[in-house]
This record gives sequence, C-alpha cells and structure tokens, in this order.
Amino acid sequence: MFLNYILLFYFIQFLIKNIFCDNVSTSNTNESIINIDETIGRVKSQYRYKNPLLLHSKYMIPIIRKRNYDSKMQPLFYANKTLEVKVGVQIMSISNFQLDSMDYNMDVWVRLAWYDPRLTHDLELPILINDYHVLKQIWKPDPFILNARDADFHIHSYQHSYAILFQDGVVFYEVHLQVTPACQLVLCKYPHDNQQCSLKISSIAYTNNSLSFSWFNKATEAVQVDEAVQLPDFYLRSHIFLKCDGTRKTGNYSCIEVKFNLKRNLGYHIAQTYIPVAMCVIFSWISVWLPEEFVEGRVFVALTVFLTLTAESTSAKEILPRVGYVKAIDIWFGILCSFVFMTVIQAIIVISLEFSSRALVSL
Repeated sequence: MFLNYILLFYFIQFLIKNIFCDNVSTSNTNESIINIDETIGRVKSQYRYKNPLLLHSKYMIPIIRKRNYDSKMQPLFYANKTLEVKVGVQIMSISNFQLDSMDYNMDVWVRLAWYDPRLTHDLELPILINDYHVLKQIWKPDPFILNARDADFHIHSYQHSYAILFQDGVVFYEVHLQVTPACQLVLCKYPHDNQQCSLKISSIAYTNNSLSFSWFNKATEAVQVDEAVQLPDFYLRSHIFLKCDGTRKTGNYSCIEVKFNLKRNLGYHIAQTYIPVAMCVIFSWISVWLPEEFVEGRVFVALTVFLTLTAESTSAKEILPRVGYVKAIDIWFGILCSFVFMTVIQAIIVISLEFSSRALVSL
C-alpha cells in the first residue's frame, strides 16, 4: 500500500514536469541573464525605425495555449533557481514636496526585464504585447514601492503598460505609475539643507530565494531622469543605487533602492524672507536717529518692526512640521528679533535718561 502511494507521487510529479512545463529547458539560464541586462538596448533597436519591427499580440495566443502556460507560476520554479529581474525607472516628473507630511509626488515609468523559458519562440520578430487581456495571461513579477504612501496606475482611456517578448524568452515589461513616496526630511539647516529622498522597490510575495531584483548595470538605463524635470524647491544633484534587502515574518525579500541627493533652492527664501526682514531690521535703526522730541516715534518704529518680524517668522515657518530641534531659520529670526529688541530697549533707556536730565536741569 505504501509503495502505491510512492509510485502515485512520482507519477504526478512526472505529469507536472512534462505536461504543464512542456519540457522547458533551463540550461541556458545564465546566458539569458546576460541578455536581460541588454534588454533596453534591444528594445531601442526595434524602435529605431519609423514602423517598429514587432509582431502583434495575437501571436502570443498559440504560444500560451501550446504549452499549457500557467501565469501564476514563477518561470524557474521547477528549476529550483532564483529568477533575476532587472529593474529600471524613467522619471517623468518630481513635484509637490510637502514639508509637513514629508512626502512628494513622482510620475515614473517602471521597467522590468526577466527570463521566462516557457515563452521562447521561433518567430522572426519579437512580439509586442499591448493588449491588456493578453498581458494578463503571462507571468509578471510583483514589485511594489516599499516607501510609498500612495501609488496608482496611470490611466486615461486605458492602463499604461505593455510588454515585449523576444525569441529567447526574455520579457521586457514597462508600466506607468503615479507614486507618492515618503521622504524623511532633516530640517536642522533649513532652508540651507540638503536632503536625501529614496525610492525603494521590493517583492510582495516572492522571497529572495525565488526572485531577486537588481538594477540594470548601465546607470543611464537603471535611472533615467527626463530633461524636462525641474523641481521648484530643490536641485537634483545626483543619485546612488543601493540594496535594501529586508526580513519580514514570512522570510527574506529582495529590495533595491535609489537615493536622490537634493539641494534646496534658496531663490524663494532670499526674495521672500531674507531681504524683507533685513530691511525691517535696518528700518528699526531709524529710531536711533530721530530727533529727541520724537519720543513716541522712536518706540513706535522699533515696536512695529518687532511685531512685523514676529509675524514674518510665523509665516515663514507655518509650512514646516513640528520637530523637536532648532532649525537654522529659527536662529536667523531669533538673532534679528534680538537686534530689534535691543533697539527698543535702547530707545527706552535714551528716553528715560533724557527725562531725567531735563528734571535735573529744571532743578
């Protein structure tokens, strides 16, 4: 009886490997991984002509049906190998940096490339899969933005995504996303601060034994920033690539990260904060040069400037979050208010001494 169960087990295993996998060979996996890193160059070569050299989505149907393709099965599951997925992003816009909520908006194309030996074919040209219903029938990785507070597909009349299947089984997939990543800002030197904001991509369900993310080797293919991208608050100085593999309760997961080094643009703060408040402080010094008979004028000018600085300080910092440390702009306004306050004290002392001297003269 026990022998029958063993034979049944091996028979089922034979059916799965030979029928559902259709005898797919994985001996050329390493070679295909090399091709994956060249995928973007291969895609560009197809689009260098006015009419791209690509076949229609309908050519996918025979390939899928012939091999009893399972879109829920990882391509190298039965080979017991880790599937390497190359990742690249093209940033179309970065905007709306929110200091209070510490996040920003990003419009981005996410590019993925991987090897699926079940989809090799002998057609003359690669296949463009832009039909949503056909696209659902092939296996795709499950990346998600690890540090995103909100993310959604870019949809107008249809979802912005497509795939290209090459003859050797390499799949190139691109999807358009609108993302709101969190960015932990350190505001000690605000507004003279430099910030680092990151974009982290990880897998939802596949552990790093099953699926591994890595950036395309060429930096220009890993992260491409559109020339039209202009940040109102920052200069984008550079970006660096990192691994951020992490552990959850269900295992270890592959994670990749790109960090953007940002320098704050001071133009707005010079025009709206520094120049106006500096002129206010200089104006407060007028009270020192007023004739001695303008007693009320001396105090009034200094107090008016002091109240103006207080209001300007509140206005300049109302967009900032409440943090437990002193910021550079706090020190700036504190020093200016000290100058004006000393001007008020000086005016009061001078007026007091003047009245005292008059009283002595009258005696």
